[in-house]
Amino acid sequence: YTHTAALSGDGRRAYAGASDGTLYAFDVTAFQGTPAPVWSEAVPGGAKTIYGLACDGAGDKVAIAGNLTQGGVVAVFADTGSAAQLQWTASSQYSPNCLAFDPGGRWLGLADGHPDGTPGGFTLWDASDGALQWNWAAGNMSWPIRLSGDASVVVGGSDDSSVTAFVGPGSATVRSRPEADG
Repeated sequence: YTHTAALSGDGRRAYAGASDGTLYAFDVTAFQGTPAPVWSEAVPGGAKTIYGLACDGAGDKVAIAGNLTQGGVVAVFADTGSAAQLQWTASSQYSPNCLAFDPGGRWLGLADGHPDGTPGGFTLWDASDGALQWNWAAGNMSWPIRLSGDASVVVGGSDDSSVTAFVGPGSATVRSRPEADG
């Protein structure tokens, strides 16, 4: 069964993350005539359940996050149309829960943590190469994370009902500064 799904901003591509660790990509128009995925890909590292899934606005880049025995794995793929091409992977300290790109697909955020009452956190990477931008520890597991359109703000929420807003990497560009705040 499916734990998560995403639709590209133009509605051309749909993605589904399955409980067996498989990512499925669908051409939305073709699916009506041929209800089958265009391609599928297993989460690297042997993760079995995909909880985090995100695609950029154009549907050219897709990210998945799966649980491992300890922590999790995040993988970013280029969608070439007929196949997935692995771009990079990273580890998460805790079980991953939610992924989000900024609309342009330049930055990727993760919220993680499990089970209830245990630590979690928020992580941000450069989506082009997987370079870690920052990681912030939360006192409780974290579920949602979202990036604003220009990536100047990153917002996440935790199970303790807190919502945290971060200065995002896009704000450094606005301020004409090369560094990003975390």
